[in-house]
Parts: sequence; structure tokens; C-alpha cells
Amino acid sequence: MQLWKECNKLMLTKKEQLTWNKPNKSKYGFGTKKYHLKKKSEKNLASDEDKEYLNFLKSLKLPCFVCGGYADNLHHVKLKSTDKKNHKIVIPLCSNHHTGFEFSPHGTPVSWRKSYPIEMQNLYADRLYKKYLESKK
Repeated sequence: MQLWKECNKLMLTKKEQLTWNKPNKSKYGFGTKKYHLKKKSEKNLASDEDKEYLNFLKSLKLPCFVCGGYADNLHHVKLKSTDKKNHKIVIPLCSNHHTGFEFSPHGTPVSWRKSYPIEMQNLYADRLYKKYLESKK
């Protein structure tokens, strides 16, 4: 149990999470399965340039793409859920419109796509990226 408490205190980086396994819970009476963190592809991690761009967007305090309120999340626009995240194609959304159950790309994807087609989201994301490139000049 002591090992588990120590592990919970650690803040792991993404690379550490890729290689770290949780201890076998059977030692602690929780069952016999050995649980592993989901292994993510190294390609899915944001590069330094991508992180700089995402931090730039967060610093702008952009309004929500839908309601114009405070956008505290950046949504990665993807054609299919199986597509790899492109950190340069993001739109700002408030938490209600990012993961809410009434109307959001994660909660109600079909109605979201009808109201905001992928082309519209990509156009807005491209404008944001062009703004970033202009600011670097």
C-alpha cells in the first residue's frame, strides 16, 4: 500500500506514463488483474512548436466558438474519431460546449457536425494558426 501512495504523489510526464505500469492490485486484495496505463503513440505527443502554439492560443483568452463566452478548452478538430490529433487544428470552446451533454463535439457529435460542419471548424482553426504565424514575424 505504501508503494501505491508514493506513486500517487508523483507527477509523471507523458513519456513516463507511456512506460509506467500500475502495481499488481492482487497484492492489495483488489483482484488478480494487472492494470496497465493505455499506451499512447509517441507521435501523438505535442512537439515543442505545437506546445508553443497551444500556449499562444491560451494566452489570447479567445471566446468560445459557439457562444462567445470564456473558452477554457481547445478542441482538436478531426474528421474521424480514429484520426491522429493535429495540434495546429484546434478551436476554442467553453467547457459546456466542449464536453457537455446537450450540445458538444464529444457529447452529441452528430448534431454538432450538422450545426458546425468540419469545413467551418477548419476555416476558423486556419485563421487562428495564421494569426499565430503573423505574431511570430
